[in-house]
Amino acid sequence: MSWTRRIYSFKFILRRVTSIRKGRIFRYNTYAGTGLLLSFLPSVKADENPTNNFQSSDSNHLTSVNLIKNASVMTIDSATALLTQTITALLEAEDDYADAMSRLTALMELNLQVLGIPDKCDAVWDQILNVRMQLNEIKVQKENLEMLFSCAEKVLIAAAETAYLSGANYAGVAASERLHSAKCELERARKTSTEAEQEMKVMEVKSIHTVSARAKDDDRQKTQQQSSRYDFDRDDDDENI
Repeated sequence: MSWTRRIYSFKFILRRVTSIRKGRIFRYNTYAGTGLLLSFLPSVKADENPTNNFQSSDSNHLTSVNLIKNASVMTIDSATALLTQTITALLEAEDDYADAMSRLTALMELNLQVLGIPDKCDAVWDQILNVRMQLNEIKVQKENLEMLFSCAEKVLIAAAETAYLSGANYAGVAASERLHSAKCELERARKTSTEAEQEMKVMEVKSIHTVSARAKDDDRQKTQQQSSRYDFDRDDDDENI
């Protein structure tokens, strides 16, 4: 058989494969041709003779078992890619959140140092408000990515279970290991963000106490000044009398 006829026969098989099992007809029309082609390609080894590839594919590789196994492997690849992209974006968001928390902590400490200096205090407060706005935006982004990560995790778990059932054990194990690795990376990033957030809260409490104490001292000084002024005016009135 010439190469032209073999290729034509191969295309015809991809367009429509009909088999009769237990009295039922299973038909794959032209809409399934692309998926069938993709499922078939991983089964062909590059070091084999092309003639043997076409001969063996007709008899061995175009079976339901192999097609399901190859499709499950491709599903693992797609689910892993989704998980990788999601975890990368989530880790970046966690790093941005931790950095913003550290900057906020430093600004709050600087604000304590410039208390009583109106110009510098106002400038620091403007920066603090900007950082807080950034933190709110990053927090919303984190929540959205965490929801997406949860969905990607479910997809990969389902794909790994399907791979086990279809006989692609190695792909299932690899997917489980990738998911475990992603969770460990996310746990470390969350720990760093939590530590930065705790430091900011401690500095926030310290700032509140310091500002409150400073305000009380200012009120006490004003009261003393007013009392001294009242006593001075009273003495003048007594002298005039």
